[in-house]
Amino acid sequence: MVRIVLEQELDVNQDNRHSTPTTISTPKTQRPMLLEAVVAAQDYMKGRKYVYYLPLYLATNGGDWKSAKSFIESDPDASTARITSKSLTTLMVANRACQWKFAQKLLDYLRPESLEIVDLNKRTALHYAALGGSLETVRL
Repeated sequence: MVRIVLEQELDVNQDNRHSTPTTISTPKTQRPMLLEAVVAAQDYMKGRKYVYYLPLYLATNGGDWKSAKSFIESDPDASTARITSKSLTTLMVANRACQWKFAQKLLDYLRPESLEIVDLNKRTALHYAALGGSLETVRL
């Protein structure tokens, strides 16, 4: 297990959302996402606000639907928000991580036009699903 501790209390964004110190543990199989977690923390220190979505990103990348659903239900805009520095949405992250069951559950929370959102590379969630090889998810 690798452990990251964000020790300082973070004023996450201007609409009074606050985050308390957070400990994030990742098993060896999820270490590639560790780099993105560190980048999110660095982005916050540079004035970018992606760290607010870090718990959602980690849950999505790891396929933890229960945690992600709880986050989305407490902040409905999170389902379509750009949660990474590369402007990926939750569905894009799920598709990129090949979390197909997660992606299918997430689709119940999304409006059809949210599938048209593009990242910094001009890719949609459908691009990531196709790149990951899930024709079933693309069809949905």
